[in-house]
Amino acid sequence: MKYTLTFVLVILLAAITQTSAETRAVESERSAHPTPQNSNDPEARAQPLQNKILETLFTAQFYRFAIRKRQTGHNTNTKEGITLAKVNQQYIYLERPTTNQPLPDLQRLFKKSFQIKTLDDARILETALNILYPIQNRYAYDNLKGKAIRQKGNQWFFIRNTFFRDLKGFIFNTDDDGNILAISFSANIPDDK
Repeated sequence: MKYTLTFVLVILLAAITQTSAETRAVESERSAHPTPQNSNDPEARAQPLQNKILETLFTAQFYRFAIRKRQTGHNTNTKEGITLAKVNQQYIYLERPTTNQPLPDLQRLFKKSFQIKTLDDARILETALNILYPIQNRYAYDNLKGKAIRQKGNQWFFIRNTFFRDLKGFIFNTDDDGNILAISFSANIPDDK
């Protein structure tokens, strides 16, 4: 999905400001001069994802925003990272997939010259996926146990984790030359061990 910068900033500001009245009162007592730690300006919170592998594989510049969510009436905080890709002054939100879905926006970000022909190519791609879609910390040990790369014909499976007995991950379909034809996420990759 493509969004304008204004739309992205409005959404990020809405997420940032979801606090209870009590929390807002405490925050208003803080310094009038925002710093990166207490700023409500999403651009001040943006962390460019600079990595040679990302530069090699993609046409976009990537940014991660750290959003802290507070539930109204509760003393609970959660920190969430939102990844955006910037292409031609447009921002594309890279949603963290959780169910079966095609990922055409991710596919459009790849350089046309990138091909998946060998396991080494797949390992480079897996490194990029680790940066853009880091494995969640909550269950990292179990998730890392299931992490794998598999190939079946012109399909490359990048297994990110398991949920009960189901394998979850990215599927890259390629032509005979290794050019990417389609990318999807699957919550039920067949386990062909």
